[in-house]
Amino acid sequence: MKKFTFKVLALGTVMLFSLSSSIHAWSYSNYNNGSYVPKSGQGFLSLVSSGGNTRLNTSIYFTLDSTNVTNILDYNNGGDNPGNTCDNANAYLTIDQTAIPDSWDLEIDGDEVRTNLPNPKIDIEDNNFFGEDDETEVTVLGTVESGKTYYMESLWNDYRDGDSGDSGKVNAQFAISKKGVSDYNNCVQSSVVQHVHTYGDNLGGFSLPGEPTLLEEFPSEQSLATELQSYESGYPDFISEYKAVESGQISISSYREAKRVLLDSIVNPQSLLKDAGDSEKIAVTITFEKPITFSELEGFTKKHNVEVEQVQARAIDQNNDRITIATDSIKEITLDNSKVTFSGYTDLKGYVSKDQISNLTKDTTAYIIDPSGDKSITGQEEDIFAQPLTWLIEDASKK
Repeated sequence: MKKFTFKVLALGTVMLFSLSSSIHAWSYSNYNNGSYVPKSGQGFLSLVSSGGNTRLNTSIYFTLDSTNVTNILDYNNGGDNPGNTCDNANAYLTIDQTAIPDSWDLEIDGDEVRTNLPNPKIDIEDNNFFGEDDETEVTVLGTVESGKTYYMESLWNDYRDGDSGDSGKVNAQFAISKKGVSDYNNCVQSSVVQHVHTYGDNLGGFSLPGEPTLLEEFPSEQSLATELQSYESGYPDFISEYKAVESGQISISSYREAKRVLLDSIVNPQSLLKDAGDSEKIAVTITFEKPITFSELEGFTKKHNVEVEQVQARAIDQNNDRITIATDSIKEITLDNSKVTFSGYTDLKGYVSKDQISNLTKDTTAYIIDPSGDKSITGQEEDIFAQPLTWLIEDASKK
C-alpha cells in the first residue's frame, strides 16, 4: 500500500505544487462492475497553485490487470462485444470526471486535463448548461498495458466564495465508448461510480472523500442503444479516417493532402460555404509540424486570429512515457518536477475566419489543418473538432 501511495503523490505533483490533499481508494473483489474497470485504484483530491492561480485537482490513479486489458482490446477490435450496445463496433476505454453541484450553482469550472493514457481524446465541456464546464473526459484510442499505472488529472477553476450550496462532488467513472455523429459516446458504463471527490463551500476547501456509490438513475442498455442509434445515422467520416490512419490503411501524407483539398474547396467561391461571408468561422483542428513554444503558439494564433477552443501539449516523464496536457484556452504550462520534460504545444482546436484559410495553409507551422468536423461539411447542427494526428505522427517518427 505504501508503494502505491507514493506513486500517487509523485504523479500528483508532476505539474503543480500541491497545497493540501486527500486520498481515498476503491477496491473490488471481482469484475461485476465491468470487465474493463480496474479492480482497484485511488482518487486524489488536492488544492494546487500554478502561476498565481489556485485550482482544484481531482485525480484518479489505477493499474489495469491482464483481464482488463484483454477485454479492453476485445472492445477495441469490435465484433461480438459483451452486451448488445457495443456489438460490431470498435469501442474504447473512457473515463469521465463530472462535477455535480449541491445546488443550482456550479462554482468550479473544468479547465485542464493531464494524463499518461495512450493516444487520448480529451474533452472539456459543459454538458448540463451550468455556464461552466462540468465534465472532463478521456477516451483512450491507444493500446493500454497490463501492470502499468495510469492517471487522469482534472483541474478546475475554483470560484467558491463560501455561500451555502457552493459545495458539490466530482464523480469519476469508467465506461466504454464507440463513435457516434459528433463524438465517442458511451455504449456501456459501469453502474458504480469508481470514486467521488467531494468539496466544500469555501474556496480551496474539500470534505472527506466519498465512497464509490451506485448511480441513482443508471441508463439501461436499452436507453443507451436507442441514443446511440440516433447518433449513428450518419457520423462524420473523419472518425473512420482517423482510425484508418492509425491502422496504416491511409498514410499520414495522404490524410494531410485530403484535408488540404478540403480546405481549398472551402476557400473556392463554389465551396460548401458559398452563401457565407468571408468572416464565417470554420471549425478546424490544427496539428503542428513539431512542438512549439508558448511564444510561438501566441504568435500563431494572433497571426491567424484563431478563436481557440482547446490546446494540447506534450511532456515526457522519467519513464519516457508521453503525457498529454489539454487546456481550454491559451495558457503557459509550467512543470514543477525535474523528472518531467516539457516538449511544447502540439495541436489546437478552434475557429478560423474563412478569409484566413489561404494564409493559414501557407504557414509551415501548421502541418495538418483539418476542417472535416465543421457543420458545413458534416451537415450536423453543431461543429465538431477532428482528432489531431499528433500521437500518430510521433509513432511514425519512431519507426
